Amino acid sequence: MKKSVSLIFVLFATIPFAFAACNLDAVLINQDPYPAIPGSYVKVVFQLTGIENPECKKVSFELKESYPFSLDPEATNKVEVIAGTYVKDYNPYLLIPYQIRVDKEALQGENPIKVLYNTIGSEKPLSIEKEFNITIEDEKVDFEVHIKDYKKETDTFTLEIINIGESDVEGLTVEIVGQENFKLLGPERTIVGKVNSNEEETATFKGLPKEGEINFEIIYTDQIGVRRTIEKSVIFNPKNFPGEKKKSTISSGNSFILGLLIPIVGYFIYIKLKKRKEKQRRELIKRHHGL
Repeated sequence: MKKSVSLIFVLFATIPFAFAACNLDAVLINQDPYPAIPGSYVKVVFQLTGIENPECKKVSFELKESYPFSLDPEATNKVEVIAGTYVKDYNPYLLIPYQIRVDKEALQGENPIKVLYNTIGSEKPLSIEKEFNITIEDEKVDFEVHIKDYKKETDTFTLEIINIGESDVEGLTVEIVGQENFKLLGPERTIVGKVNSNEEETATFKGLPKEGEINFEIIYTDQIGVRRTIEKSVIFNPKNFPGEKKKSTISSGNSFILGLLIPIVGYFIYIKLKKRKEKQRRELIKRHHGL
């Protein structure tokens, strides 16, 4: 009697499992690095639960590529398993890793990525699309630019460039493109080099600026080795650099004064010399007459 009761108990205990409906669920359990960086790779691991149930039959899991995420051409984005067979590791779930490329122009913040998992051959087929967020931190920086100086006598035009981003940059170069408000008298490109976060450097050009907007480009290499370009502009106002004009005015004044003084001084010298000659002539006459 006890044997039959035990057998009935085991039978009823296994019936719910045998006839339980297939129920799959996916979660994102890891992102490395966190946050992801534009222009590089991020490794993600998904966990798919419910595959221990044989009623699911064959299970397919697929990563849906969409901007700013993509897989390398040789990578496989779909994984298929037979449900009920993943008991060898004593884990009732499947771990699915991907190495995903992040576009270099990806925006900072949460960026969605979708997965699709479904059953093949089950009594009640499932097809579920689920969305997850990949956190991205933009390594781009920005710059604050001012006109530091303009020297007319040497035609040197100097820009002050401040790295207002949170990251250091390498190989910073400033290029002034051809334009009406700035006539270049030398190279169009100045290499500045490394500029740390919150530090400033200068870039000097030879040229003739005109009043108005002057456009230029800042080219730099960020922390992940991506070469980037930012367009900037400054407003040139000749009145902000009056030093040369004042110098020119003083010089003109000096020339005017000198122009007046030279004839006057010359006249007095002439009179003095004339008097000296007259005195010498009188003395000669006196000697001649024995006076």
